[in-house]
Amino acid sequence: MTQHSHINFDILERQKNGLVEKIPALKAFFVDIFLSGVSKPVPFLPLRVMRDFALFTEPPAHIAKTFLSSGSTQATRAQHSFTHAGLEAYALGAQNGFQRFLKRFGMPSNTPLLSLVPHPNEWSQSSLAHMIEMFHAQNFNVTWVDNSSLPSSLFDALAALRVQSDEIIIFGTSFHHLLLQELLAANSAKAAFPPFRRIAVIDTGGTKGRTVAFRVDEVRSILTNLYLPFAQETLFLSEYGMCELASQAWSMTSPHGGDFFCNSTLTPFAIDLGGSSPCETTGEGFLAFIDRNNSDSYMALLTEDLGYLLPKSPSESDLAAFHLVGRSPDSSLKGCSLNVKSHFQFLSKSSPAVVTHFLPKISRDISSSQLEEVLKKDFFPAELFPSEVINDITFALKSWNKIPPLERTREGECALIVASANIPITWLHPARILAAMGVSKIVLALPSLRQEDPLSALIRSQTIYLANALQPLFESFNTTLTLQSAFSLSGFDFALVFGSDETVQNFKKWTSEGNTQYVGLGDVRNAAVATNHSDSAQQLASACSAFYGRGCLTPLVIFIQNSLDSGPWDELFKKEFDFKMSALFNHAKLPFNLFHRHDLLEIKARLNLVNSNSGDSRIFAGKSSLVVDLRKMSPEKLSVINIDVGLAGGGLVFLAEENQMSHALFKGLTFHETQPRIADLHTGKTWMDWLQKI
Repeated sequence: MTQHSHINFDILERQKNGLVEKIPALKAFFVDIFLSGVSKPVPFLPLRVMRDFALFTEPPAHIAKTFLSSGSTQATRAQHSFTHAGLEAYALGAQNGFQRFLKRFGMPSNTPLLSLVPHPNEWSQSSLAHMIEMFHAQNFNVTWVDNSSLPSSLFDALAALRVQSDEIIIFGTSFHHLLLQELLAANSAKAAFPPFRRIAVIDTGGTKGRTVAFRVDEVRSILTNLYLPFAQETLFLSEYGMCELASQAWSMTSPHGGDFFCNSTLTPFAIDLGGSSPCETTGEGFLAFIDRNNSDSYMALLTEDLGYLLPKSPSESDLAAFHLVGRSPDSSLKGCSLNVKSHFQFLSKSSPAVVTHFLPKISRDISSSQLEEVLKKDFFPAELFPSEVINDITFALKSWNKIPPLERTREGECALIVASANIPITWLHPARILAAMGVSKIVLALPSLRQEDPLSALIRSQTIYLANALQPLFESFNTTLTLQSAFSLSGFDFALVFGSDETVQNFKKWTSEGNTQYVGLGDVRNAAVATNHSDSAQQLASACSAFYGRGCLTPLVIFIQNSLDSGPWDELFKKEFDFKMSALFNHAKLPFNLFHRHDLLEIKARLNLVNSNSGDSRIFAGKSSLVVDLRKMSPEKLSVINIDVGLAGGGLVFLAEENQMSHALFKGLTFHETQPRIADLHTGKTWMDWLQKI
């Protein structure tokens, strides 16, 4: 028996041919992976393809159910359709996998299961909700919590299940568990949670959203604090699944540490995209799966998760297992992120403010006339701030004393600023203006750590250091600056929020319930124009690499003036851009080879739609940068490739011609100053105008 004898590659080939016949453009998106023991390369599809194409092998009339990935309403959601037979196979595989999972941890199949995940009547398009309903249909003992009458419905359900058994399974996303923790705290209702002999907590997803996210160790801490007081024994477990797969994987140990075993219908791989082959034993790569239950769509899928395979145990030779490391840095929004909304909504109503000073105050007496002290490079610790970032910060601060006199229209007010997760200085200028307007207290809400973002911890640390270092300066303005890691929206006269459009809209809705004046600054897609100026290439290389290329005003596209001799400009820009990005990534000790890997696959595929070799010829790949050249493409070809220029940033930039600027591909791009000083316009207004009291 060969290593992959249980996989029918003929079926996979028929699936591919059938899908390409229906959707010819799909041919460009397959990624050939060379598996040992297989005579020809195996075509995998990147997971994000299911956002853009309906992968269904049967006639549309045969669709029995379509699941959608959970994501923001602004994002394109992946779709996965099933026939009736496909749903039956899904249910049988889920049942068998869950039964094996229960047996592994010594839990009888009739153990009461309390689902914090809503019923399919509420989450009609959720594969997770339907999987739990499938358990119920297979006679597993499932009870749903009525989310419309929390917390009483929760405690009533717990009390009823405690009568049935002294052990219970609680199934939910990370945010459902956090919501339960907040309910208990807010309602002082711990006494209403009956004691159990054993509680098995299954956490699934809910850690991938861009508004708030939790690492595995943070989730474990939340679950421990929540459930440990109510049980003699507590199991902390997890489930790995997604809309795009019809099979699941389950925790191998408690407490869960990232190891999963797969249902028998799911075969995992760890793929080295650079070599188009599986990683060596236990080598880390992008997780890919062949899911034999994806018979109605496509079986071989390449995910944006990082991980490695686990060696097979002699006692469980049929068990395929892997370790999940985390998300790739360019992973698209996926998972139970809809719960981000309910999490923030709950905090807005009842969560107490928790103020934490993360670093001691800098023991320097800084006044507004002594700003030069902060501008000294030795003020910033080199291990936290690379010289390029220090230069960008000092440029911003140099303009602080150059603001016109302002009326103190906000005398004695309290203001909230929700800081950006991408760069550490978005709050600097507005905080200085608010202080000049008389605000007595500014609360800086820190961005959460995001599992898919390897730079988030560094950016957060830089933000914390800056806030603590500048506290004495704000005190000289008679303004108190404090840091918060969790916050309530109540009690603020003014709130300024940086974030995605979804985050901004959610905060707007919640602040509208009170008297808080609100300003939300969401997604900006900025561009720049390359001129004949002798320093143009170097200046734009600096702009594209500032703050790791992640700022809201970082140019995503550079339009080259028609009169510019682009040959020398190209060479100098690519050299300078790669040099600056390499310095930043080296300082952060991050390998660039994990960044933009899936973006690169998508860009190449879309470029190949108009020319089979266009993808390679139009992409310059430096050590720590990618430059994609869209020049000399006709309007028709630009429409065919339909690349999302929002993929840029973080070391990736597009080049285009000035006369292409009006094409729909570049719709919505702005041309704001990439490093505005305090009195300059910021996305169309000065900070004085943005913050003016209404």
